[in-house]
Amino acid sequence: MNINFQATGFTADAFLLETFKAKLEKLKTFYEKIVSVTVFLKLENKKQTIKNKTVKIQIAIPGRIIFCHGRVTKDFTLSFENARTSATNALKKAKAAA
Repeated sequence: MNINFQATGFTADAFLLETFKAKLEKLKTFYEKIVSVTVFLKLENKKQTIKNKTVKIQIAIPGRIIFCHGRVTKDFTLSFENARTSATNALKKAKAAA
């Protein structure tokens, strides 16, 4: 499984990316045939410093691409966990449909 990160509007911390990568590796337990995962980290509104961070996860599996969005929050970790929960549920549905 190939994992890529794209940060828009800022430079992502290496520790943050490694933490997210370790958590994304666990998605294989829900669907073994994941081809790639791309995580988009974005600052929504630079003028607002509270609740301006969002995470979107794109998961490529054979025959489909799944997009999962985290809520706009004050912390990337909270938004990531929201998106990862959504991704877990989507992968379970994809596995059941396969």
